[in-house]
Amino acid sequence: MLPPSPLWTAFSPFASYTPIVTSTQPKIWTTRALLTWMGDAFTKKGLDSPRLMGEMLMSHVLKCDRLKLYMDADRPASADERESLRVLVGRALKHEPVQYLVGEAWFFGLPLRVTPEVLIPRPCTETIIEQVLGHCRAEPGFGGKTGEGVRFADLCTGSGCIAIALAKNLPQATGIATDISEAALAVAKANAEKHKVAERLEFVHGDLSRRSLSIPRAAATTCTTSAPIRRISPTASGTTPMAWG
Repeated sequence: MLPPSPLWTAFSPFASYTPIVTSTQPKIWTTRALLTWMGDAFTKKGLDSPRLMGEMLMSHVLKCDRLKLYMDADRPASADERESLRVLVGRALKHEPVQYLVGEAWFFGLPLRVTPEVLIPRPCTETIIEQVLGHCRAEPGFGGKTGEGVRFADLCTGSGCIAIALAKNLPQATGIATDISEAALAVAKANAEKHKVAERLEFVHGDLSRRSLSIPRAAATTCTTSAPIRRISPTASGTTPMAWG
């Protein structure tokens, strides 16, 4: 149980006793009222995007998309739904990322499963996808709009967001996704299967800080990573060795 706090008072939709009804408190906790309450609670706590957080938690509990929340805003919440929401709100107020609470994050228009084993994809990382797609379409020999002949490497893949987004937008490209964490690779594989690109992605487990990774050359090779690159140089054998520090 959560410790007593001002948020769990007579003005809370999750109180275990009959609430005191005032002119500002609804008698029935509808979706609209719960969203307003969560938004206010998250705002007072200083959390980022309080309205979005409330929508994500509410849609997760009700098992619907966020648009449905507003199409049926006067729907009353059941006791079980309020209890589930109470637990999630309590964790969110302790600064647990809402994406972990609902098990999902969006990246480049794609819903992806996320767990504490992977980092949450950041919107700013989408610029990597935009740059790669722009390069492929603008530079001769880099696959054009379909990515024909392109093979890319997503190093330290985590949730697989970069590799999956590239594979979805370059339908003839193939790629390699690596990570030191087997648990993270399991999440990435599940996301790739969900978006039907797993057959074009190879998932490799390994520690890049202790050994080099050789990527066979294709018509073009694009490498994306959040790890610092020490050295990239082509070799006569037709591979590109990479050392990571």
